[in-house]
Amino acid sequence: MTRSPARRFVLARWILLLGVLVAELLGLTMRFDAQSLRSRDGTLAAGLVHARLLPEISIAVAAALLVAGWSRLQCSALRMFVRGAAHRRWWLYAMLHLAVFAGFSCASAQVFEESRGNLAWMLVWLALAPATLACWLCALAPLRAWLELIRREGSTLLAAAGVGCLAWSAGNLTQRLWAPLGAATFEIVAAFLRQIYPEVLVRPDDRIVGVGNFIVEIAPHCSGFEGLGLVAVFLLAFSWVFRHNLRFPQALLLWPIGLAGIWMGNALRITALIALGASWSPDVALGGFHSQAGWITFNLLALALGTAALRIPFFSRTTADCREARAGDAPQSTARCRTAAYLVPFLAITATGMACCALQTNFDQAYPLKVLAAGVAMWCFRGTIRRLTWSWSWSACAVGTGVFTLWMLLDWFSSGSAGTPDSTLPNDLAHLGPGWATAWIVFRVLGSVITVPLVEELAFRGYLLRRWDAVSFDQVPFTRCSWPAIAISSVLFGLLHGRWFAGALAGLAYAVLLRRRGKFSDAVLAHAVTNAQIAATVLFTGAWRLWG
Repeated sequence: MTRSPARRFVLARWILLLGVLVAELLGLTMRFDAQSLRSRDGTLAAGLVHARLLPEISIAVAAALLVAGWSRLQCSALRMFVRGAAHRRWWLYAMLHLAVFAGFSCASAQVFEESRGNLAWMLVWLALAPATLACWLCALAPLRAWLELIRREGSTLLAAAGVGCLAWSAGNLTQRLWAPLGAATFEIVAAFLRQIYPEVLVRPDDRIVGVGNFIVEIAPHCSGFEGLGLVAVFLLAFSWVFRHNLRFPQALLLWPIGLAGIWMGNALRITALIALGASWSPDVALGGFHSQAGWITFNLLALALGTAALRIPFFSRTTADCREARAGDAPQSTARCRTAAYLVPFLAITATGMACCALQTNFDQAYPLKVLAAGVAMWCFRGTIRRLTWSWSWSACAVGTGVFTLWMLLDWFSSGSAGTPDSTLPNDLAHLGPGWATAWIVFRVLGSVITVPLVEELAFRGYLLRRWDAVSFDQVPFTRCSWPAIAISSVLFGLLHGRWFAGALAGLAYAVLLRRRGKFSDAVLAHAVTNAQIAATVLFTGAWRLWG
């Protein structure tokens, strides 16, 4: 698809219409909250409370459609995009959508806030809701394009709807399992502790268990149902991605193994937390260990399940055969090894960070270990990394400076003042002493400017950006990466950084720059320039929150 001005206009129009729809949904959600509806009397209000579940179900269906049906829908989406270039009356449908939405908002106010059980307003509301969506869809593409999409891909759309509704129902069901799961988890934790300590405080009615002065309550979110949901989602995605490598029905045994493993791992996590708090440090137990141990358990279990599924002949059609991609034998490395070259450095820095955070409080004293771990991983795969395109680019420096400016503006709006000292990092560094504090800052700057840009760009732009478009991702030129891949990788990049909106915009800027020239070094250099300017701002102005 050539990037003609007409098609660039269609892309801009779609982005605009999507922004309008998101803004409208956010406005309705903030104004009409479920709590105010629950205070209403009658079956009508109760029905409206359940009607608010439609956005949740829609998101689940859309996610299932992207995961399971995108490979089939790409051609249809491209066809609709081409037809959108000849859609001359889109603005008329857009204006009609705004008008109908205004009426829908008024009807919503009458139904949710003013009228009590008024059937007439309810019927108007039910009629305007699909009309609003229909006008928006017709502004996006002609009606005949949507009818053709339904005719061609009706089975795919129905399958995605079924999977999405099933996933949403499963998520709600797991939330109701916390009571029996919590009771079983409580008994197992108490049994484990009795094997270690002679005296264990046990109060089954309140689900309280502890040793000495360190006592915890097995709350709903500690019962293990969240871990069950995470493992179920992981196994579903893993089974789909590697469906051609797995033996069925043998691979279905991974489900009971994984669910039982994560539940038992959650009980061991709580046992270790109590033992750590009672015998060593309550601050560490309730701080880093409490927040990181669950994710460490899930990651280890997911890694074990994936490795077993691909390497054990009982589960796998083909046994994994991957040697390390060393500098001398990189041309003979397998596809899995090339994947490892992009992901292992990121996994190394993530695993090291999680392990260190679990054994310390809020201050990340072990940050130098993450820099060293990433450096060792990149050295092991230096042959693959060296073959990427590397060159200097002033445009990359300009993009990096632009991202830094945007990051600072968003930080200023979120904090209220660019110079507000809201970080405890200076006090934490003071406790280390001058020598260790200086070493920590040196490693922090090196990590921000060198290690982090390389590691994150390898994972997000080098691998994820192209993996969305093809299994043989290393054969996809950066200049041919699709816009959905850019959008998804940018959103995930933003979620990684906590400040998801600013991070997503930064990831989008790096991806567009990479797509424009096709040189991997452009994204790394732009990322490094942004981080270097942030580091300079921290050191020269004392805005330590930017390293928070």
